[in-house]
Order: sequence, then structure tokens, then C-alpha cells
Amino acid sequence: MEDEEKTTSQQEAKSNSGVSEELEKLDRAFESHVPYPGINVDLKDIRVPRGYELEVITNAKGGKQHKIDGRFDLVPSFAQERVAQILENGAKRYGDNNWMSIPMIEHLNHVAFHIVKHLQGDTSEDHLGNMTCRAMFALDLAVREKLENPWANEPPAPGEEILHEQVEAHKPK
Repeated sequence: MEDEEKTTSQQEAKSNSGVSEELEKLDRAFESHVPYPGINVDLKDIRVPRGYELEVITNAKGGKQHKIDGRFDLVPSFAQERVAQILENGAKRYGDNNWMSIPMIEHLNHVAFHIVKHLQGDTSEDHLGNMTCRAMFALDLAVREKLENPWANEPPAPGEEILHEQVEAHKPK
């Protein structure tokens, strides 16, 4: 009986070390995809705002993962491809992520401009595509603003002030 318990605990320890190795790999992969370059964030340090719990779901084959909000499979692929093409052209002309240096109100102004031009029948450029990009920029800026301080009425977690300072230091001027 004791031998079985030892074997089980040894198997659990091996399993847990494999999980730790996988988490370390995820941490390293995450470092290269941080929205603000130069900020290193450990995945286990990310806080979830009160009322938002990470739900774990199990698929039909028994695989477990965190449930995500949204149905990415419903995002129209042709529109997504067109937006990617417009963003590529914009990056060549203005630089990568230049849109982050433009205030939201200016993006919204351009949304209105492109809608009017499209309704007027102007075909000099892809007004619907450009309007979509500008609307996405405005939405992204609004979401980032909300995400940067979702815990306004909660005490900060240890190190949160430092992370906020890093985010501020790396924002486009």
C-alpha cells in the first residue's frame, strides 16, 4: 500500500514539474508578445478585476483550457484580410503602430469622414476598409484605457504601481 502511495506521489511530482516547465515556456513566449515593448510581465502576476473569474472549460476529449470571451470564428475573414492589407500599407507609409500616437477623437473624425465619402459614392480609396481600421483603432484605445486602470476603487496589488509606471514610460508620445 505504501509503495502505491509513493508511486502515485512520484507520478504527481513528475506531472507537476512538467506543468511548471510548460508554464515557464508560456512565460518566455508571452514576453515577446507584450503590448508595450520592454515591459516584462510574469503571467502569474496578472490580476483579474473583481467579478471576472477565469473559467476553466473541458472539451469533448477532456482537454481543459480557460474560456475566452468572444467568437473569433465569427469574425468575417474577408474583412479581416482587407483590414490587414490596409494596416500593412499604413505601416509602410507611417510606421508600425503609428495609430497609437493619434488621439481617439481624430480616429473617430476619420471614421465619420470615410462613412460620408462612401455614401457620396467616392471610389478614390477603400473608404469602408479605412473606416473599419479607424473604428478599430478608436475601440482599441478605449479598451486599453479601461484596461490600464480597471481597479480604480481597489488597492493596488504588490508591484502594480511599478507595472503602471512601465506602461506609462513605454506609451507612444
